Amino acid sequence: MNRLVQMSYYNSIRLQSWILGAQIALEMRTTCPNGILK
Repeated sequence: MNRLVQMSYYNSIRLQSWILGAQIALEMRTTCPNGILK
């Protein structure tokens, strides 16, 4: 049971970091369209 809690905790952290990265990428794309995503 403890193992399952650790995995769900790790997945939630990974999901939050992915959402944060997506927001940063979206902001960079709106500020400079010729940046990462062309």
